[in-house]
Order: sequence, then structure tokens, then C-alpha cells
Amino acid sequence: MVQVADSSALPAEVTLHLYVVDGCIIWVNGVEVKRAYMNTGEQPYNALANKHNYQWETFTIPSDAFVAGANLIAAQAFNTSLTSS
Repeated sequence: MVQVADSSALPAEVTLHLYVVDGCIIWVNGVEVKRAYMNTGEQPYNALANKHNYQWETFTIPSDAFVAGANLIAAQAFNTSLTSS
């Protein structure tokens, strides 16, 4: 959870740094805000990432994704094969 006292005081974009191994989808308060190395559209739990990539990624998230009070940031990780870890 991320607590925001005054969402109008946030900059236009909030930066998130995330270590992405293969692929991921990121949500803020239940709304998808970014994805990396994943196809578009709804993905099942066993979907595969498009790229095998071990690196830090920087995502910019529009500040209007956040509300005053508690905010939940969630990330779903995906592998490039069902047998990779």
C-alpha cells in the first residue's frame, strides 16, 4: 500500500522502478497502468512473456491513477516459458 495525503500535490507522473525478469503487468487500485513484454488484452495466469530480459525498468504512471489515502500497486510477473523460474 502507498499512502497519499493529497493526490493533487503529486507531480504529473509518478516513477516506478521494477526489476523485470521476463514480463509483467502493473495495476494501481485495480486499473492496469503499464505492461512490459506482454501482449495486449487480458492475460491468463499462465500467459507467456514476449522477451527474456533481466533488467531494471522505469515506468511512469499518471498521477491521476492515485487517490488520496491508501493506494494498492500490484504487479503480475510472467515467464517466457512455463518451465522457467
